[in-house]
Amino acid sequence: MLCAAKGRCDCLAVNHQLIMRSILVWDLPVRVFHWSLVVCFAGAWVTGESERFKLWHLAFGYTAGLLVVLRLLWGLIGTRYARFDSFVVSPRNAWNHLVLVFRSKQHGSVGHNPIGGWMMLVLMGLVLLLLVTGVIHYQDWIELDELHEGLATLALALVMVHVAAAIIMSRVDGQNLIKSMWTGKKLVHSDDTSVRPMRLIGIALFLLTVYFFVAVIAGKLPALTQ
Repeated sequence: MLCAAKGRCDCLAVNHQLIMRSILVWDLPVRVFHWSLVVCFAGAWVTGESERFKLWHLAFGYTAGLLVVLRLLWGLIGTRYARFDSFVVSPRNAWNHLVLVFRSKQHGSVGHNPIGGWMMLVLMGLVLLLLVTGVIHYQDWIELDELHEGLATLALALVMVHVAAAIIMSRVDGQNLIKSMWTGKKLVHSDDTSVRPMRLIGIALFLLTVYFFVAVIAGKLPALTQ
């Protein structure tokens, strides 16, 4: 009896593994947004204290702001898992979700989970605040240097928390979430289907990002740097 039961359990375990499949969760625009914002934030942080690279600092900051605005738009009209209505829930539901994760080691989210969704919104909000305070300080309207630096430090701390959470959830889910954000693919158990890759929009976004950054550096957008 025990052997038979064990055999059935092993069979179920095998079947459980067999139904796992890889689907495209994050389209190319989402991935371009994500990694371009990583580069811009890192670049702005590195050049923040250098007078020599002030123009580069401005270019990274303005480009990050552009990316956030476009990501907000894509969160309304993008593919299934890119849209905010697929992962943004009330703070109470997000907290309940976090408790469930630690209790059951499963969260059942194909795209961003509710906690990750709120973290993403907070980080994008901080990027916009950094842009606004940076512009005000650069134009000498109000002295906001300390506030700007404080927001940058807070953003860096949250980025570190975000990365740590991604590593932890990778262990919980049994898959590399950082790699998934690069490839766009995740292993899922549900009947969810792949989203459209949206390659042309992703490529256009990448080219727009590069063009905008270079334009700021080259002085082709004087209204932003003078």
